[in-house]
Amino acid sequence: CPWRNENIEKDVDFSWKVIKSIRSTRSAYNLPNKTKTDAYIVCLDETQQKRLEDYSLFIGTLAYCNVVNEKAPEGCAIITITDKVQVHLMLK
Repeated sequence: CPWRNENIEKDVDFSWKVIKSIRSTRSAYNLPNKTKTDAYIVCLDETQQKRLEDYSLFIGTLAYCNVVNEKAPEGCAIITITDKVQVHLMLK
């Protein structure tokens, strides 16, 4: 396909990996679906950080959380996505 963009496909696939991890953690902690949590995405790679910021609305909507671009507070569950990406999920 001449209109196919493999970079966007990779970004969306990675975003889905983040979404699934957040959903799994919410389920493991028995958080009800109506409870919106804060997710703090921590990246060691600036390029990956920018990509995830671009898809933060997508991630927040499908994982039912607020993606916060600040330092994560104490008391968060830490979800390791890759060796360079973690999600700190506030469970309170």
